[in-house]
Amino acid sequence: MPKHTREDALHLQKKLCNELKEVQASKCGLCATRRKVYDSIFKELIVQIKDEDEILGEILSRIRDEHNMTIDANQILSNKSITYGLQKQIEADNLDEIAQKIDNLENENELLRQCIKNLKYEASKREARKIEMSEQKRCAREKEINFLTDLKERLILVHKKIS
Repeated sequence: MPKHTREDALHLQKKLCNELKEVQASKCGLCATRRKVYDSIFKELIVQIKDEDEILGEILSRIRDEHNMTIDANQILSNKSITYGLQKQIEADNLDEIAQKIDNLENENELLRQCIKNLKYEASKREARKIEMSEQKRCAREKEINFLTDLKERLILVHKKIS
C-alpha cells in the first residue's frame, strides 16, 4: 500500500471543496447535493479499501449504511419538526383571532346589557306614568261621581220642595 503525504491529503481536500462549489452544495444544514458528493466519494473509498482488505471494506460499508440511516432519520425529524412548528404557528394565529373575537363579543355583550338596562328603565318610567294616569282618572271619576251624587241629592231636595 503506497504511502500518502500531507500534501496529497490537502490536494484532495481542495478538490473536494472545488467539487462542492461546482455543484453549488450548501455549506451547512441538510443538503442533498452535498450528500450525493460525499456518498460517491465514500463509495469509491470503500471500493479502494475492499480491494486491499475485505473485512475493513465491509466495516466501512456498514458504517456508510448506519450513517445514511442516521441522516434519513434526521431528515424525517427535521421535516416533522417544521410541520409541527407550522401547526403551532397556525394555532397561535387562530388563538389571536379567537381572542379578538372574544373581545369583540364581550364589548357587544356589554353594549347589549346597557341597552337592556336602558329599556328596563324606560319601561319602568312608562309603567309609573301609566299608574299615575290611571290614578288621576280614578280620582277624576270619583270627583265626578261625588259631584253627580251631590247634584242628585240637591235635585231630589229641590224636587221635594217643589212638589
